[in-house]
Formats: sequence, C-alpha cells, structure tokens
Amino acid sequence: HHGGLKGLVKAERAAMRPAKTAAADPYDVAAARLRAAPAMGRIVGLPAGHADFVVLVARRDADGMASVVAELPAGKARSVIGGLAPK
Repeated sequence: HHGGLKGLVKAERAAMRPAKTAAADPYDVAAARLRAAPAMGRIVGLPAGHADFVVLVARRDADGMASVVAELPAGKARSVIGGLAPK
C-alpha cells in the first residue's frame, strides 16, 4: 500500500467514516419553509417579476395598515431570504 502502514491505517479510517454531505444552500432551506408558510396578507399592484420571492420594506401606518415603500433588488433579497434559514 502506498504510504506504508500509516497510509494503510489512514485509508482504513477514512473508509469507515461516514461520507460528508454537502451543506444545503441556506436560500433553498429558507425558501422551502417560506413556500409552506401561511400568507399574512396579500398586496395588489406589484409589478410582475421572475423571482419566487420579493423582499419589501413597509412603513407601519397609524391606522394599522402597512404601506410598501421599497423593494430590495433580487440579489439582495436572495441573501436576506438565505439569512432566514435555521442555523
């Protein structure tokens, strides 16, 4: 065996260890959770987009309503959504 006795022992130990699985993409984990979540409400009048999710910034008004004042660009929205994944 290449590496002698130490190489053989190292190879045997590596073969006995469970294979490491790739960590799931935090966005994919959070997105699956958000797809299953019940809606808190609906907003009409947003322009159509290509992304599954949109991150909106809303102002809470005195009458209890929320007024949408901004939308995050898709790239920034993806990182925000990925940050929702459980650690």
